[in-house]
Amino acid sequence: MSGGYVPIAPIYNGVLGVAEGLETAMSVMQATRLPCWTTINAVNLERVNLPKEAQWVVVWADYDRESGRGQEAAFRLQRRLLEEGRQSVVLFPENLGNPKGTDWNDVLVTKGIEAIPDQDAVRREFRRLKKMTA
Repeated sequence: MSGGYVPIAPIYNGVLGVAEGLETAMSVMQATRLPCWTTINAVNLERVNLPKEAQWVVVWADYDRESGRGQEAAFRLQRRLLEEGRQSVVLFPENLGNPKGTDWNDVLVTKGIEAIPDQDAVRREFRRLKKMTA
């Protein structure tokens, strides 16, 4: 299953989110109304083979306190996507003090839907990235 994913919703105008966990992907979709697919784990996240239609990819990363594995996988995926000519941003949840770390589902459950970046915030991140790489 290396590089695999579970397509939960169709890609929307070239925009697609990816996350490690199913709960995270579902939380992101609830908050943003944008599609988000799950890769099940960090290994698949960094190796995921997304369709060419996904030109604007939002990586909804896990914040792993001890191992840093979620962060590492997210940045490896972002680098590869940028090398492929796609736009990609990585969004991390705030540290909620959980001993193991935090994902976007934790944010939804703990702080509510308004604590997850909405579509406008995602657009701003893509614009910021474009300025940085121009």
